[in-house]
Amino acid sequence: MQQFKMLNKKGMTSTVFNWVFIAIAGALIMLFFFKIITTQTEISENEITARIVKDMEDILVGKTISTDSASEVKISEKDFEFKCEEPCNELTGCNSWLGIKKAENRIELNTQPVFTIENLRSSKIYAFAQGWDVPFHTANFLYIAAPGEKIVFPTNCNTKPLCNKIFTLIPQKLKDARIVIKGEDDKLSRFKKYIEFEVPSGNPTRKKEVVIDEANHQIHFYENGRLQASEYYFLEEAIIGAAFTQDHKTYSCNMKKAFYKLRNLAIVLEGKRSYLEINAPADPAFCRSHFLTTQNQIASFNTLYKDLDTAKLVELNTRKQELEHENNELRRGSCASVY
Repeated sequence: MQQFKMLNKKGMTSTVFNWVFIAIAGALIMLFFFKIITTQTEISENEITARIVKDMEDILVGKTISTDSASEVKISEKDFEFKCEEPCNELTGCNSWLGIKKAENRIELNTQPVFTIENLRSSKIYAFAQGWDVPFHTANFLYIAAPGEKIVFPTNCNTKPLCNKIFTLIPQKLKDARIVIKGEDDKLSRFKKYIEFEVPSGNPTRKKEVVIDEANHQIHFYENGRLQASEYYFLEEAIIGAAFTQDHKTYSCNMKKAFYKLRNLAIVLEGKRSYLEINAPADPAFCRSHFLTTQNQIASFNTLYKDLDTAKLVELNTRKQELEHENNELRRGSCASVY
């Protein structure tokens, strides 16, 4: 009897061990399959993310080489993040990219001026570009916006020449989408910025406001009623950039990229001008005379964003008109044009 009890205990122990083994094995198998499913899900998600980023990149590349009307682009609703920040330098531009949050895939925008808000989440975006011609074409400024943003111009914008010009330059699609508006809008917005064309007597009380000081060629950036910074601007495309960008830092970063392009192109044009002066075809005396005149004009554009001040802006605007005139004269004289 005692022997039977011992055998019975051994049998029960063996059965328990078998069940424990089965449970452990089952758990390991489940863990293995769960790991496979998780890995496959991550791979699929990464592939989807990569495809979305690639599609977005194709759109942006297309817009940076074209200044046609605004494009309304449907995208997968992901959290896109835009950055433009230091370090910046003439050779590589700035640390700038657009990508999906927490994803490895990014669109590198180190040298391309892009004006948009920091966080874009929408099933569609609006993108358009404006050529920055100084007078020679230097870059296309790319502007991106999404439903839920509000860029608010003054109600009486049409009575202010510069305000009316800037508002007119912005494509109608963004106005139809109620992204760019005149006057107050009671609807809730993820991002709202006011654009004013009169310098206030005191600090504005709005959360985000940009004041265009036409008399001094400056843009004043206000946040929560406090002046954050003031920047000189060169041409209207820069004002539009201030309207569409996140804040002063992002704006300044993008303008550095633009002026790096300007400086590099001025160096290239000087090389071309020098060659043409030596090898002037057609009427050599006439052509060389005008090529020589453009030397100082081109040299003025060999500048950086940090060098902008009132005197420099007067110089750039004057040289812009002079260079445009000289280039037209070269064409009329059947000479090769500088740009």
